[in-house]
Amino acid sequence: MTAQPSTGSSAPGVGRAATEPRPHILVGVDGGIGGWMALAWARDEAIATAGRITICHAGPPPAGGSTMDALTLADPPLARAVHDVRQRIGGERVDLWLADGDPAGLIAEAAETAAADLVVVGPPLHGGTRSTAARTAGTCRRPVVIVRPGQDEPRLPFAGHVVAALGGGPCDARVADFAVRYAAVHHLPVAAVHVSAEGPGDFWFDEDTLETHFAVEPPQIATLARVLEPLRIRHPHVPVRLCVLAGSASARLVVATAAARLVVVGRRHHRPLTPALGGTSGALVRNGVPPVVVVPSA
Repeated sequence: MTAQPSTGSSAPGVGRAATEPRPHILVGVDGGIGGWMALAWARDEAIATAGRITICHAGPPPAGGSTMDALTLADPPLARAVHDVRQRIGGERVDLWLADGDPAGLIAEAAETAAADLVVVGPPLHGGTRSTAARTAGTCRRPVVIVRPGQDEPRLPFAGHVVAALGGGPCDARVADFAVRYAAVHHLPVAAVHVSAEGPGDFWFDEDTLETHFAVEPPQIATLARVLEPLRIRHPHVPVRLCVLAGSASARLVVATAAARLVVVGRRHHRPLTPALGGTSGALVRNGVPPVVVVPSA
Protein backbone atom coordinates (compact mmCIF):
# COMPACT_ATOMS: atom_id res chain seq x y z
CA MET A 1 0.00 0.00 0.00
CA THR A 2 1.35 3.44 -0.86
CA ALA A 3 0.62 6.98 0.28
CA GLN A 4 -1.41 6.85 3.46
CA PRO A 5 -4.44 9.05 2.68
CA SER A 6 -5.03 12.04 4.89
CA THR A 7 -8.04 12.01 7.18
CA GLY A 8 -11.18 13.78 6.03
CA SER A 9 -14.50 14.65 7.59
CA SER A 10 -16.68 11.69 8.54
CA ALA A 11 -19.99 13.34 7.64
CA PRO A 12 -21.66 11.72 4.63
CA GLY A 13 -22.21 13.28 1.27
CA VAL A 14 -20.98 16.17 -0.82
CA GLY A 15 -22.28 19.54 -1.79
CA ARG A 16 -21.17 21.40 1.33
CA ALA A 17 -21.55 25.06 2.11
CA ALA A 18 -18.43 27.20 2.08
CA THR A 19 -18.22 27.13 5.87
CA GLU A 20 -18.36 23.33 6.10
CA PRO A 21 -15.41 20.91 5.79
CA ARG A 22 -14.35 20.08 2.26
CA PRO A 23 -15.32 16.55 1.23
CA HIS A 24 -12.86 13.70 0.85
CA ILE A 25 -13.72 11.59 -2.21
CA LEU A 26 -12.31 8.09 -2.68
CA VAL A 27 -12.47 6.72 -6.22
CA GLY A 28 -11.79 3.16 -7.34
CA VAL A 29 -10.01 2.74 -10.69
CA ASP A 30 -9.34 -0.59 -12.36
CA GLY A 31 -7.76 0.35 -15.67
CA GLY A 32 -11.06 -0.05 -17.55
CA ILE A 33 -13.29 2.60 -19.08
CA GLY A 34 -15.62 2.49 -16.09
CA GLY A 35 -12.79 3.34 -13.72
CA TRP A 36 -11.65 6.29 -15.84
CA MET A 37 -15.27 7.47 -15.98
CA ALA A 38 -15.46 7.30 -12.18
CA LEU A 39 -12.18 9.21 -11.84
CA ALA A 40 -13.39 11.98 -14.18
CA TRP A 41 -16.62 12.30 -12.15
CA ALA A 42 -14.68 12.41 -8.86
CA ARG A 43 -12.27 15.00 -10.27
CA ASP A 44 -15.12 17.27 -11.36
CA GLU A 45 -16.81 16.86 -7.98
CA ALA A 46 -13.58 17.77 -6.18
CA ILE A 47 -13.30 20.89 -8.33
CA ALA A 48 -16.92 21.87 -7.61
CA THR A 49 -16.62 21.32 -3.85
CA ALA A 50 -12.93 22.22 -3.28
CA GLY A 51 -12.55 18.67 -1.99
CA ARG A 52 -9.71 16.19 -2.09
CA ILE A 53 -9.37 12.79 -3.78
CA THR A 54 -7.84 9.44 -2.90
CA ILE A 55 -7.33 7.26 -6.00
CA CYS A 56 -7.62 3.59 -5.02
CA HIS A 57 -6.29 0.83 -7.28
CA ALA A 58 -6.24 -2.91 -6.54
CA GLY A 59 -3.06 -4.61 -7.67
CA PRO A 60 0.55 -5.22 -6.70
CA PRO A 61 2.29 -1.95 -5.76
CA PRO A 62 5.16 -0.92 -8.09
CA ALA A 63 8.39 -2.79 -7.42
CA GLY A 64 10.29 0.47 -7.29
CA GLY A 65 8.21 1.95 -4.47
CA SER A 66 5.51 4.60 -4.34
CA THR A 67 7.17 7.27 -6.50
CA MET A 68 5.58 8.53 -9.70
CA ASP A 69 8.61 7.28 -11.65
CA ALA A 70 7.99 3.73 -10.37
CA LEU A 71 4.27 4.00 -11.11
CA THR A 72 5.01 5.27 -14.63
CA LEU A 73 7.06 2.16 -15.34
CA ALA A 74 4.58 -0.25 -13.75
CA ASP A 75 1.29 1.25 -14.98
CA PRO A 76 1.65 4.15 -17.46
CA PRO A 77 -2.13 4.80 -17.92
CA LEU A 78 -2.67 5.05 -14.16
CA ALA A 79 0.37 7.30 -13.78
CA ARG A 80 -0.94 9.62 -16.51
CA ALA A 81 -4.37 9.71 -14.85
CA VAL A 82 -2.88 10.56 -11.46
CA HIS A 83 -0.73 13.28 -13.01
CA ASP A 84 -3.72 14.76 -14.85
CA VAL A 85 -5.87 14.94 -11.71
CA ARG A 86 -3.04 16.50 -9.71
CA GLN A 87 -2.56 19.08 -12.43
CA ARG A 88 -6.27 19.90 -12.42
CA ILE A 89 -6.95 20.18 -8.68
CA GLY A 90 -3.50 20.46 -7.09
CA GLY A 91 -1.09 17.73 -6.06
CA GLU A 92 -1.60 18.33 -2.35
CA ARG A 93 -5.27 17.36 -2.74
CA VAL A 94 -4.67 13.98 -4.43
CA ASP A 95 -3.51 10.80 -2.65
CA LEU A 96 -2.85 7.36 -4.12
CA TRP A 97 -3.75 4.08 -2.43
CA LEU A 98 -2.28 0.94 -4.01
CA ALA A 99 -2.70 -2.52 -2.52
CA ASP A 100 -3.25 -6.07 -3.67
CA GLY A 101 -6.57 -7.78 -2.95
CA ASP A 102 -10.25 -7.90 -3.76
CA PRO A 103 -11.23 -4.51 -5.23
CA ALA A 104 -14.51 -4.14 -3.30
CA GLY A 105 -12.86 -5.06 -0.01
CA LEU A 106 -9.93 -2.76 -0.70
CA ILE A 107 -12.20 0.18 -1.51
CA ALA A 108 -14.22 -0.36 1.67
CA GLU A 109 -11.04 -0.60 3.77
CA ALA A 110 -9.50 2.49 2.19
CA ALA A 111 -12.73 4.46 2.63
CA GLU A 112 -12.80 3.68 6.35
CA THR A 113 -9.10 4.36 6.88
CA ALA A 114 -9.29 7.66 5.02
CA ALA A 115 -12.65 8.59 6.60
CA ALA A 116 -13.88 9.33 3.09
CA ASP A 117 -17.14 11.23 2.70
CA LEU A 118 -17.98 9.62 -0.62
CA VAL A 119 -16.88 6.56 -2.63
CA VAL A 120 -17.00 6.64 -6.44
CA VAL A 121 -16.86 3.56 -8.70
CA GLY A 122 -17.63 2.72 -12.31
CA PRO A 123 -20.77 0.88 -13.47
CA PRO A 124 -21.26 -2.88 -13.10
CA LEU A 125 -20.50 -4.85 -16.23
CA HIS A 126 -23.62 -6.36 -17.81
CA GLY A 127 -25.65 -5.48 -14.69
CA GLY A 128 -23.83 -8.11 -12.62
CA THR A 129 -24.94 -8.61 -9.02
CA ARG A 130 -21.42 -9.70 -8.01
CA SER A 131 -19.64 -6.81 -9.68
CA THR A 132 -17.28 -4.55 -7.77
CA ALA A 133 -19.81 -1.72 -8.03
CA ALA A 134 -22.70 -3.75 -6.61
CA ARG A 135 -20.60 -5.31 -3.83
CA THR A 136 -19.11 -1.95 -2.87
CA ALA A 137 -22.52 -0.29 -2.74
CA GLY A 138 -23.89 -3.24 -0.76
CA THR A 139 -21.22 -3.25 1.96
CA CYS A 140 -19.54 0.15 2.20
CA ARG A 141 -20.43 2.30 5.21
CA ARG A 142 -20.03 5.45 3.12
CA PRO A 143 -22.28 6.77 0.34
CA VAL A 144 -21.28 5.14 -2.94
CA VAL A 145 -21.71 6.71 -6.39
CA ILE A 146 -21.98 4.34 -9.35
CA VAL A 147 -21.04 6.54 -12.30
CA ARG A 148 -22.72 6.26 -15.69
CA PRO A 149 -22.86 8.66 -18.64
CA GLY A 150 -26.61 9.26 -18.25
CA GLN A 151 -29.07 10.25 -20.95
CA ASP A 152 -29.67 13.75 -22.29
CA GLU A 153 -33.36 13.72 -23.16
CA PRO A 154 -35.23 16.80 -21.90
CA ARG A 155 -38.66 15.34 -22.69
CA LEU A 156 -38.32 12.50 -20.19
CA PRO A 157 -39.59 12.81 -16.59
CA PHE A 158 -37.13 14.37 -14.11
CA ALA A 159 -34.72 15.39 -16.87
CA GLY A 160 -31.86 17.37 -15.32
CA HIS A 161 -33.12 16.76 -11.76
CA VAL A 162 -31.46 15.24 -8.74
CA VAL A 163 -33.92 12.52 -7.78
CA ALA A 164 -34.22 11.52 -4.12
CA ALA A 165 -35.92 8.11 -4.01
CA LEU A 166 -37.73 8.11 -0.66
CA GLY A 167 -39.37 4.89 0.45
CA GLY A 168 -40.67 5.91 3.87
CA GLY A 169 -37.79 4.21 5.71
CA PRO A 170 -34.96 5.19 8.07
CA CYS A 171 -32.68 6.30 5.21
CA ASP A 172 -35.02 8.98 3.88
CA ALA A 173 -33.53 11.91 5.79
CA ARG A 174 -29.98 11.02 4.70
CA VAL A 175 -31.04 10.45 1.10
CA ALA A 176 -32.86 13.79 0.94
CA ASP A 177 -29.95 15.58 2.61
CA PHE A 178 -27.45 14.22 0.08
CA ALA A 179 -29.74 15.09 -2.85
CA VAL A 180 -30.44 18.67 -1.77
CA ARG A 181 -26.83 19.48 -0.91
CA TYR A 182 -25.61 18.08 -4.24
CA ALA A 183 -28.29 20.08 -6.04
CA ALA A 184 -27.28 23.25 -4.16
CA VAL A 185 -23.66 22.97 -5.32
CA HIS A 186 -24.55 22.16 -8.93
CA HIS A 187 -27.55 24.53 -9.22
CA LEU A 188 -30.02 21.77 -10.04
CA PRO A 189 -33.66 21.10 -9.10
CA VAL A 190 -34.63 18.22 -6.79
CA ALA A 191 -37.44 15.73 -7.28
CA ALA A 192 -38.38 13.86 -4.10
CA VAL A 193 -40.07 10.71 -5.39
CA HIS A 194 -42.06 8.03 -3.60
CA VAL A 195 -43.50 5.03 -5.46
CA SER A 196 -46.66 3.46 -4.08
CA ALA A 197 -48.30 0.25 -5.26
CA GLU A 198 -51.62 1.49 -3.90
CA GLY A 199 -51.74 4.90 -5.55
CA PRO A 200 -54.51 5.75 -8.06
CA GLY A 201 -52.00 7.32 -10.44
CA ASP A 202 -49.00 9.62 -10.69
CA PHE A 203 -49.00 12.89 -8.74
CA TRP A 204 -46.52 15.70 -8.35
CA PHE A 205 -46.47 19.05 -6.61
CA ASP A 206 -44.05 21.87 -7.34
CA GLU A 207 -43.23 23.68 -4.08
CA ASP A 208 -41.96 26.78 -5.90
CA THR A 209 -44.79 27.38 -8.38
CA LEU A 210 -47.38 25.63 -6.17
CA GLU A 211 -48.46 23.77 -9.28
CA THR A 212 -50.38 20.52 -8.71
CA HIS A 213 -50.71 17.76 -11.30
CA PHE A 214 -53.49 15.61 -9.91
CA ALA A 215 -57.02 16.10 -8.63
CA VAL A 216 -56.66 14.49 -5.20
CA GLU A 217 -53.44 14.81 -3.22
CA PRO A 218 -52.15 11.43 -1.99
CA PRO A 219 -51.14 11.22 1.69
CA GLN A 220 -47.53 10.40 0.79
CA ILE A 221 -47.03 14.01 -0.35
CA ALA A 222 -47.30 15.22 3.25
CA THR A 223 -44.65 12.69 4.29
CA LEU A 224 -42.30 13.88 1.56
CA ALA A 225 -42.90 17.49 2.59
CA ARG A 226 -41.95 16.74 6.21
CA VAL A 227 -38.68 15.09 5.14
CA LEU A 228 -37.77 18.02 2.86
CA GLU A 229 -38.91 20.86 5.14
CA PRO A 230 -35.66 21.34 7.14
CA LEU A 231 -33.60 21.11 3.95
CA ARG A 232 -35.77 23.71 2.24
CA ILE A 233 -35.05 26.09 5.11
CA ARG A 234 -31.28 25.57 4.79
CA HIS A 235 -31.29 25.65 0.97
CA PRO A 236 -34.23 27.88 -0.05
CA HIS A 237 -32.82 28.46 -3.55
CA VAL A 238 -33.04 24.78 -4.54
CA PRO A 239 -36.27 24.09 -6.52
CA VAL A 240 -38.13 21.05 -5.16
CA ARG A 241 -40.86 18.85 -6.65
CA LEU A 242 -42.74 16.33 -4.52
CA CYS A 243 -43.78 13.31 -6.58
CA VAL A 244 -45.75 10.13 -5.93
CA LEU A 245 -45.73 7.48 -8.65
CA ALA A 246 -47.94 4.41 -8.86
CA GLY A 247 -46.60 0.91 -9.41
CA SER A 248 -43.49 -1.10 -8.59
CA ALA A 249 -40.73 1.05 -7.07
CA SER A 250 -37.91 -0.76 -8.88
CA ALA A 251 -39.55 -0.73 -12.30
CA ARG A 252 -40.92 2.82 -12.14
CA LEU A 253 -37.75 4.45 -10.84
CA VAL A 254 -35.46 2.77 -13.38
CA VAL A 255 -37.61 4.05 -16.26
CA ALA A 256 -38.70 7.42 -14.84
CA THR A 257 -35.19 8.56 -13.84
CA ALA A 258 -33.47 7.75 -17.15
CA ALA A 259 -32.72 11.42 -17.88
CA ALA A 260 -32.06 12.53 -14.29
CA ARG A 261 -28.72 14.13 -13.48
CA LEU A 262 -28.29 11.96 -10.36
CA VAL A 263 -30.44 9.45 -8.47
CA VAL A 264 -30.03 9.03 -4.70
CA VAL A 265 -31.41 5.91 -3.00
CA GLY A 266 -31.06 4.45 0.48
CA ARG A 267 -29.71 1.12 1.69
CA ARG A 268 -31.27 0.06 4.97
CA HIS A 269 -28.70 -2.34 6.37
CA HIS A 270 -24.97 -2.98 6.39
CA ARG A 271 -24.69 -6.43 4.82
CA PRO A 272 -21.15 -7.84 5.24
CA LEU A 273 -22.20 -11.43 4.61
CA THR A 274 -24.69 -10.77 1.81
CA PRO A 275 -23.15 -7.91 -0.14
CA ALA A 276 -25.44 -8.10 -3.17
CA LEU A 277 -27.96 -5.27 -3.26
CA GLY A 278 -31.62 -6.11 -3.53
CA GLY A 279 -34.86 -4.25 -4.03
CA THR A 280 -34.95 -0.71 -5.40
CA SER A 281 -31.30 0.12 -4.75
CA GLY A 282 -30.16 -3.06 -6.48
CA ALA A 283 -32.35 -2.41 -9.52
CA LEU A 284 -31.03 1.15 -9.89
CA VAL A 285 -27.40 0.05 -9.50
CA ARG A 286 -27.76 -2.75 -12.04
CA ASN A 287 -30.15 -1.19 -14.56
CA GLY A 288 -30.26 2.56 -13.98
CA VAL A 289 -29.17 5.03 -16.66
CA PRO A 290 -27.76 8.05 -14.79
CA PRO A 291 -25.25 8.01 -11.92
CA VAL A 292 -26.75 6.43 -8.78
CA VAL A 293 -25.80 7.20 -5.18
CA VAL A 294 -26.46 4.48 -2.59
CA VAL A 295 -26.65 6.00 0.91
CA PRO A 296 -26.38 3.53 3.81
CA SER A 297 -28.43 3.88 6.97
CA ALA A 298 -26.68 5.56 9.88
